[in-house]
Amino acid sequence: MENTNKSLVGSSYHDSCFNATVNQLKEILGPPKYYNNDGEGKSNFVWDKELDTGEPFSIYDYKYYHVIDEEEEEIEWHIGGQGASVTRKALAEIKELLNKI
Repeated sequence: MENTNKSLVGSSYHDSCFNATVNQLKEILGPPKYYNNDGEGKSNFVWDKELDTGEPFSIYDYKYYHVIDEEEEEIEWHIGGQGASVTRKALAEIKELLNKI
């Protein structure tokens, strides 16, 4: 799962989500593309990634509106993509990576 610079215009949430801490995601995905853990925006963390097939997707927290404890707080992460099949594939890959840590 690589970082992407591909456009995510037209991406949306398709009911794919999972729970993890910020630090767990940093361990499997590297640093987020967007980071502003102040609780003031709709998302504090965003990763823009790409499947092996080249399809881009985003992982983000949504509407927590508080500073997230990166080590201890397990939160729900949303996956956005340009179709439900993309987000389902991304979810499967993420769950597999999380199971390895």
